[in-house]
Amino acid sequence: MPAPLPPPPPPLRIKLLVFGPAGCGKSSLVKRLVENRFATRASATIGVDFGVWAPPTASTAAAASATGAAGRSVRLQFFDLGGADAYLEVRVEFYRAEAGMHGALLCFDSSERASFDALGAWLAEARAGGLGAAVPSAVDAPPAAAPLPPLPPLPVLLCACKTEARPRAVPEAEARAWAERSGLAGYFETSASLGIGQVEVFARLESLASERALAAEAREMRGAVR
Repeated sequence: MPAPLPPPPPPLRIKLLVFGPAGCGKSSLVKRLVENRFATRASATIGVDFGVWAPPTASTAAAASATGAAGRSVRLQFFDLGGADAYLEVRVEFYRAEAGMHGALLCFDSSERASFDALGAWLAEARAGGLGAAVPSAVDAPPAAAPLPPLPPLPVLLCACKTEARPRAVPEAEARAWAERSGLAGYFETSASLGIGQVEVFARLESLASERALAAEAREMRGAVR
């Protein structure tokens, strides 16, 4: 009688933060990806919203090959932060290094100049709150254990939402240049209402964040604190 097959490895869970000005379209973008639908009357996010998406097999295979997660499925976990001032304390909890984020998407409304002009303040808020900061090692780790390697940098992408809207207030070239000057990992254009760009931007974020997710998983197995 043949030996039973070993159980499949657990999925690689990649935690992604989605943040930006209130009303910029970030929640609609996540909903379009996760549920493949667009809500014409989207309600404002209260505090934080959560979603999960399993990327297509081809996307998963490509990311696995690049990061050493071959043979494993991938689950993207979205933490969509409310943009209203009242939720600052909630957002800070998710910016902290201990929250264990592996990547982030900074969004703005390409049809609203004020939304774009606020990006600097949003990026400063996230970095001041700890987004991308080093994750400390456990103080009670065995002294004889090999030192834990640092986590790879947390990638942040810039995403233009509502690019179907006219007139457009922020040209693509200007937004792309801002992302480069700000040290972000890339720039994408999307339209949740038309279903354009959401798969591409999150597939890219998945690919970039997979390395950090794998390293964080290895640290957890050796007693590191997230």
